[in-house]
Amino acid sequence: MIFYEVLVPRVLNGRGCIATYHSDQALVLGSVVSIPFGNVDKPGIVWKKVHKPAFVTKEVRRNLYTVSLPLRSLEVIQWMSNYYAIDQSLLAQLLLPRGSEKQRKKTLATKPRAHKAHTLRADQANIVAKILSSDKQTHLLSSDTGFGKTHVYAELINQELQSGRSVVVLLPEIELSGHIHKRLSKLLLPDFELLQYDSTLSEAEKHLVWEAVLNSEHPQIIIGPRSALFLPVHNLGLIVIDEAHDQSYKQDTSPRYHAVPVAAKLANLAGAKLILATATPTIEDFYVAHTTNMPIHRSAKPSLIAQNSVIVDIADRKSFSRHPYLSDQALYALSKAQARGSSSIVLLNRRGTASSEVCDDCGWIYVCPACETPPVYHHTQKKLLCHVCGASSQPLVSCPDCKSAEIRFKGAGTERIARDLGKLFGEEVVLRIDGDTKATAKSLNDRKNILVGTQLLAKGVDLDHVDTLVVVSADTALSFPDFRANEQTFQLLYQAIGRIGRRGQAPQLVIQTRYPSHPALTHSLARDYLSFYEHELADRKKAQFPPFTHMAKITIARKTDATAKKTALQVADELQGSKGLRIRGPLQAFQHKHSGTYRWNILLYAKRREALRSAVLPYAKKEYIDIDPVDAL
Repeated sequence: MIFYEVLVPRVLNGRGCIATYHSDQALVLGSVVSIPFGNVDKPGIVWKKVHKPAFVTKEVRRNLYTVSLPLRSLEVIQWMSNYYAIDQSLLAQLLLPRGSEKQRKKTLATKPRAHKAHTLRADQANIVAKILSSDKQTHLLSSDTGFGKTHVYAELINQELQSGRSVVVLLPEIELSGHIHKRLSKLLLPDFELLQYDSTLSEAEKHLVWEAVLNSEHPQIIIGPRSALFLPVHNLGLIVIDEAHDQSYKQDTSPRYHAVPVAAKLANLAGAKLILATATPTIEDFYVAHTTNMPIHRSAKPSLIAQNSVIVDIADRKSFSRHPYLSDQALYALSKAQARGSSSIVLLNRRGTASSEVCDDCGWIYVCPACETPPVYHHTQKKLLCHVCGASSQPLVSCPDCKSAEIRFKGAGTERIARDLGKLFGEEVVLRIDGDTKATAKSLNDRKNILVGTQLLAKGVDLDHVDTLVVVSADTALSFPDFRANEQTFQLLYQAIGRIGRRGQAPQLVIQTRYPSHPALTHSLARDYLSFYEHELADRKKAQFPPFTHMAKITIARKTDATAKKTALQVADELQGSKGLRIRGPLQAFQHKHSGTYRWNILLYAKRREALRSAVLPYAKKEYIDIDPVDAL
């Protein structure tokens, strides 16, 4: 008998385990097998060969697939375990889709694709040539919005396919994957399979895509969010991360990881190239690129934005004579765009109709019982929805405190703005695009549309006929007590501004803000990433925030606030004196109550990553651990 440790994912509450089994036949590491677990059979991954244990073991039932996972899939899991202080058994769920033990009756059907030949411009072709001739693994493709990064990496993809190697393309937003999928489909060679892998697929469909990748003997293109990194691609030649600055590449639930460093490790193991494509790299990524001699491919285009922009101070209420949230200047710009037959974008990074339900008489505000935050009113559903825990409730007609009937909805979201603009310009020309709606590539590019949406509209969407942008509130992120708030505001504004005037139209811009002279606003208007980077880097260095230190967050969640705070104080006290560690907290989490639990954070900073890992390991099984968090909230 030969003994093996087997990774068993999703045993209890999403957690897995590592168990020892035996087999009369030699098994290949990475084999997906059926194993007896309690009273049921479960799928598992053969992890490693071990000596005979002191206890009785059960026998592996059978191989579920004739092809095993690439060995680098196991190596990446081991690396992530060390890098993020996460148990391998918890990471195992990333490698196997749900239902991987089932026999599917259906097979994966792929549609034939039409290829549209495209000639690169000289500057685009120059970047492609530099990347192909370079022996560097990672490249930062940081050209300006509208430069045509998609055409550049489409050419790189075609080159890899022709050399017999597969490609993975990561996208930041599932809601727009269909739009980007369609654009890429026309640019990529039609003889190769193009697969989409994301949460819009059913369990069975995801399993079929996973199986098609596992069994493929030919180069493929896989498009999807961060989870697509873990598909069993055997001959990987290129990974592209589109809009690489986007926060959605960080998984904020267990197991917590960031797609960029994981992709870098995967590319290293596969001998593949990694392209980080973004006009606004994160401060950390740009700093690493500079300090490690990573090739940076930049190509800025002349911009007329600053001279065609209007800044409206929200505090000046004289500018809001026709609408409480849309200034007279904004409405004038939208009407002029309509008259020209052009499309417009109205950006507001908040969904729903109203942000709170308030009593005008006593000031009472309705809050979610589980999270203690005001739920958002959605007019189309006639419900209050908590955007934290998802709970829904009916709006109240009278105040529970003073019994007054003077209940009002305050604030605005995309739903309200779209509804009001529909009344002014006609419902047929207003299209709302946010996490509550679906938009097709055709609807996005219809003429004379007013596109009302959240940050989705600023993420890699190539829009025809759009020459006007109205930003309803440019300072939304600045109100958060987080050291990345400036960066996120700059990125959103820079990316949104880059969506207009792409076909040579003179861009028109109206930005409503309470901070007209804020660096995030002034540098985004000037299209000056480097100046913003230098300004922000100086502030980070002074405060010793990333990239000058590594960072981790320990979140303590308990049913009562007193218990959560007491435990957090105890943990912080235990960490005092740890060598090479700077501690902030305990601090109340910004979302203090979440899904019925109270939360306190302890923030850790260290020059050496190993110091962080050693500090958090004792708490990894009981508390929420996040190494390299995207926020300090």
